[in-house]
Amino acid sequence: MTTEQQNANGELQPVVRATRFEVNCVPETDTGAWHFAVTVVYCRGGRWVVRDRDDRCYDFDGVVSWDYGSDAPDEWLARYRFTDVEQALEVAKRVAPTITVNGVTVAEALANPELE
Repeated sequence: MTTEQQNANGELQPVVRATRFEVNCVPETDTGAWHFAVTVVYCRGGRWVVRDRDDRCYDFDGVVSWDYGSDAPDEWLARYRFTDVEQALEVAKRVAPTITVNGVTVAEALANPELE
């Protein structure tokens, strides 16, 4: 335990941190919105990953790869993990409009909610 987790009286102090962001072009009030969500998730070690609902990961250029998990080679980690959350959010914002679910694009889902 670090000293930052205790106050002057030695009482434990909770640590609060944001570990997940959702980026989506489909309004949250739409029941199928979660299908089109792109998430930015903290992976420990100061790194963030951009994922879609199928757990596919995106690099800075929007190139897709399946997640290796704990067996990921260093080259893969360097490409698909971000040390800057703002950069990861930028990627998620670029990817979100391109998501397709069961052949339905974001634009089609917005125009025809019954397609979701």
